[in-house]
Amino acid sequence: MDDALFVKVAFGTQGWATFVLSPSLAEAYFTEDKRYLLGPDEGRWDPGRPASLPTAQVALPNGEYLNVGVDRGDPARIVVYLMWHQT
Repeated sequence: MDDALFVKVAFGTQGWATFVLSPSLAEAYFTEDKRYLLGPDEGRWDPGRPASLPTAQVALPNGEYLNVGVDRGDPARIVVYLMWHQT
């Protein structure tokens, strides 16, 4: 991995439907067995904390990838883990 960026974003539950409008982020691509794509916990980056974290990977141009994990554990908000990296 050459470069990487880790971001956690929280928003209201209605925001998730807008976020997944892209065909490459369809709900069906998110599975529990892909959590490893987000890497280990480090400081505020804690993908190991949620009991459930369905995760998907989107291939981008030029050998770049976006890994996305969704924590729906709080009924008032959704926390999205975004990990972008180059290969």
